[in-house]
Amino acid sequence: MKGLIRLLLSAGPVRAPVLGLVLLVKAGLTTGYMFAVGALVSAIADGGHRDVVLPLAVLCAVLLAQDLAEPAQTMLAGDLTRAVVRRTTGTIVRAALTAGLARMENPEVVDRFSLAQGRAPGALPVGPAVGALAQLGATRLTGLAAALTLASYAWWAPLPLAAAWMLTGRWVDREVRGAVAGFAASTSSLRRATYFRNLGLLPAGAKELRVFGLGPWLVRRFAAAWAEGMKEVLAYRQPRGAFAARLAVLAAAHLVTLGALAVAGLDVGGLTVAVQAVFGTAALGYAGDPQWTLATAGSALPHIEHVRELAAARPRGGRSASGMPLRNVQFEGIGFAYPGAGRKVLDGLDLAVPAGGSLALVGGNGAGKTTLLKLLAGLYEPGQGRIRVDGMDLAAIDPDSWRRQIAVVFQDFCRFEVTLRDNVRFGAVHCPPDDDAVLDALRLAGAEDLPGRLPYGLDTIMSRQYEGGGELSGGQWQKVALARAIYALGHGARVLILDEPTAHLDVRAESRLYERFLELTSGATTILVSHRFSTVRMADRIAVLEGGRVVELGDHAGLVRAGGVYARSYTLHAGRFRREAADA
Repeated sequence: MKGLIRLLLSAGPVRAPVLGLVLLVKAGLTTGYMFAVGALVSAIADGGHRDVVLPLAVLCAVLLAQDLAEPAQTMLAGDLTRAVVRRTTGTIVRAALTAGLARMENPEVVDRFSLAQGRAPGALPVGPAVGALAQLGATRLTGLAAALTLASYAWWAPLPLAAAWMLTGRWVDREVRGAVAGFAASTSSLRRATYFRNLGLLPAGAKELRVFGLGPWLVRRFAAAWAEGMKEVLAYRQPRGAFAARLAVLAAAHLVTLGALAVAGLDVGGLTVAVQAVFGTAALGYAGDPQWTLATAGSALPHIEHVRELAAARPRGGRSASGMPLRNVQFEGIGFAYPGAGRKVLDGLDLAVPAGGSLALVGGNGAGKTTLLKLLAGLYEPGQGRIRVDGMDLAAIDPDSWRRQIAVVFQDFCRFEVTLRDNVRFGAVHCPPDDDAVLDALRLAGAEDLPGRLPYGLDTIMSRQYEGGGELSGGQWQKVALARAIYALGHGARVLILDEPTAHLDVRAESRLYERFLELTSGATTILVSHRFSTVRMADRIAVLEGGRVVELGDHAGLVRAGGVYARSYTLHAGRFRREAADA
């Protein structure tokens, strides 16, 4: 509660106090309503029609003020909700972008981010907590006003009622908060259940589920994961007898208080006000949906703070990488294992990459080629050893500055649902827009005809889910990804990383790309991963990875003559190519 109030005051330093003032006014109007009804009943009981006019007018005025206060509360709470969502979402996104990939793949951290966003089962985002807090505040102030009104007729009367409502409300609140804690503790199991549910409902797995008859298996896995996750939640349920006990306590408090007021000798107007106040003290008890929403949505706040601290705790180097590398990039004794994996992907790897040259990485699946590229890009940190750029430890270099020196095409490149222009410009988004450079990058990537094929040229959104949007084939998308890297090179990047850059291209497109290879990589330090030896052999040097280390290093001709791992792989590849050509 305190954390949410601090957040409201920081997100809306003016709106939050004004909202508090509106809530106080609403509580005062509730008290005024009780007294106005009492005055009207007294006037009617006395039989004077003229005396009814004033209390009726006051009652109408109070009702009108209440009607005006309600939308004011809704409007202010809505503004504060938007401000809170904007601030907390920014915090979560910045934390996600700052945290290393190793942390973002840690199941505990994934759970934290799910809870911070309110996307875990049984959770809510923090936004609804704002409106719930306003509603709960109004309810509590109304209950307090009713208790004070009742005390003006009999000082002791609010005590048993307040005690009964607060006691029973505490019992319910404890059960709700226990369930919220249970959901949080079961996030991993329930997240798994959500995966199985979505697998059955969304199109991605529809074909395989039906063809292989996986429906019954899917239902069983969902039920098992859900039951496992719900154990913690159901553990907080109170015995059924507790409900009857709450009713008994509340009934006793009301009977005692109403009975005492009935014999207290109050006039009809006073008795009317007092009876309203008796039932108004119910606002001191459990408030239903607002209180449940506040407990559920408010529980996201500690997780938001945790992910913020998680990102802030990551050490960041401060040295600029402008113009680097000038001499070389060196991998020294690199060891690395993915989070939760027992086997090291890289184990004592040593490799030097001269600046301005090209290096191809070759090895079987799982040899660590792509992992090495991710380490160089600063997406992961080595478990042992270090990477040096011109003799400087990469950990001492500002990661944003270093990444501006890198142009990369990953094997699983991103297909951004933005304009074609932005898809290319993202290679150097820190630079001013330059359409000529975008078109030149598309030309070098072999996609010079792409703008003319799309409905709005460079302004076409790359998705048919948007009006006037366009869709591309896998090969066209790969050309766009390559153009993005070329655009980065044209705006200062000095390291080109190509991870299977022709995997989605047809033979002709691949051949044209090879013809441009020297033009694409001119002046850049290029590191290439490919299973196609026609691409690999164009590199100045080739490193063969096996067992987490470099086992062979040299140019294509020298490695073939050596007759080692590379030569055997090349011979197999060339033989298969000749057989396929003969069959064709």
